[in-house]
Amino acid sequence: MEEIYTALADAINIDDITSSKDNQDILRRLKENDTTLNSNSMRIISDINSSFGDINYLPTDGEDLEWLGIYLGGNNTLHELDIAFLKALPKQFYKGLDRNRSIRKLSLNYMDLLNGEVFQTLNQFFTSNHNLVEIDIHGSSLEGNGARLLSSALHGSGKQLNLKGVSISNCIISRGQSADIIKALSTHLHLERLQLANMSIGQIGCIALATLLQTNIELKTFRLVQNGIDDEGIEAIAFALASCDKLEELNLSNNPNITIKGWETLSSLLKVPDPNLEKLNRDSKIIDIDDVDESVTPSESEEAVNDKSSRSSLKKVYLSHNNIGDQEALPFANALIGNSCLEHLSFIDNRITCCGWEPFVTLLIERDTCSVNETYHSNHTLRNLNMSRNNAPYPYNKHIEPLLRLNSQDDKGQVAMDKILIKHSHFDMRPFFEWEFKVLPIMIKWFATAKTGRIAFKEKMDKMRLSSIYDFIKEFPMLYVEPMTRHEIEEYTVLEERLLEYQTKQVELAEIRKRKSHAMMRL
Repeated sequence: MEEIYTALADAINIDDITSSKDNQDILRRLKENDTTLNSNSMRIISDINSSFGDINYLPTDGEDLEWLGIYLGGNNTLHELDIAFLKALPKQFYKGLDRNRSIRKLSLNYMDLLNGEVFQTLNQFFTSNHNLVEIDIHGSSLEGNGARLLSSALHGSGKQLNLKGVSISNCIISRGQSADIIKALSTHLHLERLQLANMSIGQIGCIALATLLQTNIELKTFRLVQNGIDDEGIEAIAFALASCDKLEELNLSNNPNITIKGWETLSSLLKVPDPNLEKLNRDSKIIDIDDVDESVTPSESEEAVNDKSSRSSLKKVYLSHNNIGDQEALPFANALIGNSCLEHLSFIDNRITCCGWEPFVTLLIERDTCSVNETYHSNHTLRNLNMSRNNAPYPYNKHIEPLLRLNSQDDKGQVAMDKILIKHSHFDMRPFFEWEFKVLPIMIKWFATAKTGRIAFKEKMDKMRLSSIYDFIKEFPMLYVEPMTRHEIEEYTVLEERLLEYQTKQVELAEIRKRKSHAMMRL
């Protein structure tokens, strides 16, 4: 039958093989290798209500699908194919698709996979289509031979293909067979996106995932939603995730079997060993002594906030619906001290109270209410801390949301300045007294920089600047008075020399000499 269709494909009038004008147009574009197809996705569906995207093919009978398979097999411009909400497709369709070499992403959604025979039929498609980089399978049955045949197809194509994205979710699968799929995926060494949802992967699956994670160094997105993972499973996965230095998104939502032990293990991924933290906690100084020279300015210290190194590459972590309470949330707040990478942390629909959110407020603005330095080194990166109103009393959200909005600014030096100005009305200058007046010009310049564009803080900053100068003068009166007095004497001497030239200005000369004498007495 396939040979007959193939022989007729070039000569047949497409208007004669399907009654749908839309389907005819799609077949014609496939036949003619319409180049606009390379920027579009095509979806084969059974119901117009399920349509979305650029091109929707609605077959009325098996013949429509057989012809579609033939033209897909000869096409070299289509990049994405999504088959959804269809029961058993004719094998002729899959045999035609098996010849395609242009499709980069194949999605099978809520499909009858013929007990896995689909993956056998598409053997050449998997092994010879070197453009294929993404496979999505959702809402389909992988029972019986389904998981085994899928594993075989993935394993057999590992050396030929470089899959970058795989998503398998909400599929019916026999117990223990998830591990076989994961092992097969381990042969694809360049995965960037991996989603395994509602597969009950179990302890064996977690161990298999650990192996996969340690060999896939390119992984950027990793989603393990609703898989019944427990503390032992998260320990195996977390250990392996530590080697994924490109991982940006981690989703472990709907795994309520994980306890505080497991969350403590996972939160350790976010910890950043910062060599400055020990020193900061010891002497609480906003400027290190090595920085106090003429070349150092506060703006350079601000750049340190932007450039703070971080071993964690994670930018988004989703932990929704996990029965996380105050104790379970605390390790994450502690782990984010010094982290300059994580931007999004989701705790939607957990059981965190106001007490549980308080450490996050402290994290975002300061850890010591008396120390400007601690405010300066608080977290300026976290932008989104998702929580529903059922999660915590809404009035408490107002303490966090303004800080998150502030953190959304790209210039972290400016964020640090704003937080200092919000939280503090006076700078404690005592930590800087050991450097005497060397640091005062740096502080004055910092105020000048901070004042730029901050009209709302103008009056407050003027007071803070004057109080800082006053602290230095009060602590070192002679260091301030002596230079000022010598300068005053020099000015009187100049005036005295000028007045000596005029015989008529003896009164003014006597007054200048009197003031000069009083100034010299102060020394």
